[in-house]
Amino acid sequence: MTHIPTTADDRLRQVVALFDAKDYRGSLEVAIQMALDSQIHPVQSILLVLASEETGNLLWYQRGLQLIDHVLAGDPGASKSLCQIERLLAAEMVRSWFIRGDMVRVLQHLDVARKVDPAIAEVFTETTFDLITRGSRPAIPDQTSETAVATFSGLAKGEVVQPRRCLVFGRKYFFGPNSRPHDIGPRMARGLTNGGWESICIDPTFPDSNDRTPRILTPDSFVECCDRYEPDVVLIDHFGMRLSVSDWGVFVAGVRRKNPGIRLVHLNFDPWIVANFPIMKALCADMDLVWSHFPAGDYWDTLGLRDKLVYHPFPVGVELDELELITRQDKTAFQGATESYNYNRVYWLALLGRAGIEIEQRVTVHQDDGLDPIESYRQYLSRFQSVGRLLSFSMRSDGSRIVTGRSFETIYSGGCLIQERADDLDHFLVPGEHYFRFTTFNELRDLLAYLEENPELARIVAAKGQAFYLKNYNDKKLTEYLEAALFPR
Repeated sequence: MTHIPTTADDRLRQVVALFDAKDYRGSLEVAIQMALDSQIHPVQSILLVLASEETGNLLWYQRGLQLIDHVLAGDPGASKSLCQIERLLAAEMVRSWFIRGDMVRVLQHLDVARKVDPAIAEVFTETTFDLITRGSRPAIPDQTSETAVATFSGLAKGEVVQPRRCLVFGRKYFFGPNSRPHDIGPRMARGLTNGGWESICIDPTFPDSNDRTPRILTPDSFVECCDRYEPDVVLIDHFGMRLSVSDWGVFVAGVRRKNPGIRLVHLNFDPWIVANFPIMKALCADMDLVWSHFPAGDYWDTLGLRDKLVYHPFPVGVELDELELITRQDKTAFQGATESYNYNRVYWLALLGRAGIEIEQRVTVHQDDGLDPIESYRQYLSRFQSVGRLLSFSMRSDGSRIVTGRSFETIYSGGCLIQERADDLDHFLVPGEHYFRFTTFNELRDLLAYLEENPELARIVAAKGQAFYLKNYNDKKLTEYLEAALFPR
């Protein structure tokens, strides 16, 4: 029996502390007592529901939903805080239920998410639950785009890419030294080399390829790399390097003093993360360009960086003829991770299973596979060729919709991309012509049913998408676009 204090504030602190300690029964006991004593708080209401779900207490789960309704009715302004609390606290729990195969709990919690999260409610409508067992009506949802595909400025006719030297400061490991080596830096260097620039990727954090013990970085660490390699262009994954904003300023001053003509480019793979906006603005003030494939975000205007932005895709770095030849099967697969930052993917996958729609789930992890990053990526990319249709989700835990590398990789490798709406992607490809787009679960369900009955249409769209991508976004073209932006003639 948990000792329960008297005051509401003390009880709330106890509910949170017990929940954080994973004592869900204890946390639920105190939260229930608060409810019985009419001590209602948004945090307590969410934790009561989560603890009820984790302990299987269906009675207090239902009462918890009523409690959330009571909080919203009493204070409509509480909806924003309830949404933030739910996203923060539910992510790892929902993901763990999915990993354990407990789809009942996953879909049960979807009711909670729909109550408090407008982004989830928009995607998973009540109609979804009314019709999920009735069978779908095959249909292609509206594919009209509000954005025209961008036309990137390359070199003038007769001009060629100059033989420049490029240094990529890219993180060596995906999530630190205990995870797999990150492929994006080596791929960018390899792709730009394919495009005509002699390029190399370096992470000064780990000077010895066999030593996973990070060293303390200083601006001199990066200046020394530039002295050794003498690059014309430096691409910097600032958020993958352990250096403060002020230290980056010291590096920039030092390297520009030695080479006034050097071009510095900020690489940003996740510019949608709001917490990084102030740092991003400070870092990019000293950069010549910002390279990120997210042109639709209004944050570029807010941060005053739109004029510095180049938003073409990143190089693949692996040629199609390097991929393993695999017979493409006529089915749909999802190939990707389900992490806390994109945990709402599990709602899609669980609902597809509930609806009886067969999807091959290739849930990936970021553990080290012992392979060279390029070889690891080559094998990963080869697997995209084994199925005809590949499913991609865009929403992050904060409601942002982003384009993942998987979207481009599917198109590049010749698969039919079935993509949750991501406005950034329509700057590069035409929905309905190069890929298929959906927004709600009902749209996805009906689209999959249509393509199941019309597989030839999926193959036609896949072929058009790949041809367009290979023509406009191959490594040589991307190098040309970058050169034109950095060295205008």
